[in-house]
Amino acid sequence: DAREAVFRFQQEAADRGARVLLESRAPAGDGWFATPGVLQVDAFEVATDHEVFGPVVQVAVVRDLDDAIVQGNATEFGLAASVFARSEDSVRRAMAGLRAGCINVNCGTAGASGKLPFGGLGRSGNLRPAGAAMIDACALPVASMVESGDAVTIPPGMTAPERV
Repeated sequence: DAREAVFRFQQEAADRGARVLLESRAPAGDGWFATPGVLQVDAFEVATDHEVFGPVVQVAVVRDLDDAIVQGNATEFGLAASVFARSEDSVRRAMAGLRAGCINVNCGTAGASGKLPFGGLGRSGNLRPAGAAMIDACALPVASMVESGDAVTIPPGMTAPERV
């Protein structure tokens, strides 16, 4: 089940060298809940990159903004990224360098706004717009002209053969 997949991922990450800062567990009582988990990794790698649908986050400490951009792009998914910075120049550099369908500044990635066009740029997406842009992607415009009456109007510049 999904909860066991979260715990398996956490264990596999620990086996690869991740430090478990906060272990995700099954709380006592009924239900299929899992507590949050936090893993510290040395670096993100596509080979060990998995999209886990549960309350587990991997954190890597980076040297500088350039390293953060490299780490942020070391994923096959590219759904969302967050930039926490005071400098507008740092924000611009991060937004230009990160490959993600949604890049938030000084806030987390949960709860993407449906008012904005967004979608994953990698395996998280389907290469189609979502959010506000989805209407145009899903609609097929159709143009129609309707004439009423017994006679058909010939458009300017066109001719019709005489009645036979």
